[in-house]
Amino acid sequence: MKKGFTLVELLVVVAILGVLAAVGIVSYSGYIEKAKQNTNNTSHANIVKFVETQMLLCWTQGYINLKSNGGNPVTYYSAPPENPNRRIANHLNKLEVKTIKGN
Repeated sequence: MKKGFTLVELLVVVAILGVLAAVGIVSYSGYIEKAKQNTNNTSHANIVKFVETQMLLCWTQGYINLKSNGGNPVTYYSAPPENPNRRIANHLNKLEVKTIKGN
């Protein structure tokens, strides 16, 4: 009796490997697409946080220190709009506070 695989057995194995490879490629491309979306969402969130932080610094300090690609510091001066909280604080500072002493 000869030892070995028949042509039909080899074709069945190749067909099974082909189906598994097709399923794996589709799943892998889905994972890659999801990873790209998550990377973009994370990058967007980081950019938004950076811009909000710089706007807050500009609001409170009146200027922003940034570094250019060459590493030289660049200062941007800006006149922030009047802060309504600052207006309220100035108004409260002008008020006279009277304490009432208890008996």
